Amino acid sequence: MRSAGRGRLACAGALAAIAALALVAAAQAPGPPTGPRLAPPRIESDGILRWPAASETVPADLAPWRKSLQAPEATDSSRLVAWRALARHSRWRLYALRRVASLSLASGDSAGADTALRVVATERSMWQWPSLNDYARLALARGDSAQALQRLEDAGRAEWPDEDRALWLSLDAVLRAGTGDTATAIDLGRQALKRYPALPSTAKLLPRWEAWLVRRGERPSLDDQRAAAEVEFFRPDRAA
Repeated sequence: MRSAGRGRLACAGALAAIAALALVAAAQAPGPPTGPRLAPPRIESDGILRWPAASETVPADLAPWRKSLQAPEATDSSRLVAWRALARHSRWRLYALRRVASLSLASGDSAGADTALRVVATERSMWQWPSLNDYARLALARGDSAQALQRLEDAGRAEWPDEDRALWLSLDAVLRAGTGDTATAIDLGRQALKRYPALPSTAKLLPRWEAWLVRRGERPSLDDQRAAAEVEFFRPDRAA
């Protein structure tokens, strides 16, 4: 129970951080212009209901870096410097390192991205699985399947939500098959089918899992067929 409580507090803190980071949204990739944010409505003295513009206060620890993070002054270099500095603040640490990894990779610094992702991938937060996924795929991009698999296997998954667990199982199975261990890949795929039949990652894994069975000259058991049928039932693109 204590562990679950800590997980909820961590997620609440992460959500609060995201809300504050909306103030520096220009640090993300630019998108189409949006309308002004509105505050709660109020009735003026003339009896008319009006929606005033929302006032936004930049958190004190972000204020010194606002120009470095916001367009039009900001550049990728200034953002990288800012996020590295903010990574030293416990409130922003994991999100800042996630941004450092993205900017480092964009600039061709895969070693810097690796270093940042290694930290985020090992600490519980809403960014753990995406960072672990990227961390493993960086090793895979270098042609090191064994290292990618090791990075995936070393992750602590005790408090993960089902969606992250299903994604982890799918990637683990695919990496196992890629190293030639189709027997373990089939076992992992079978776990995904039985535990998470309604999740999109399992539906995506199903045809690969069936191909691995064919490759080994095996036929699905009756239980396997039932599990596969349940996955097919929950497919989002299934005809009604």
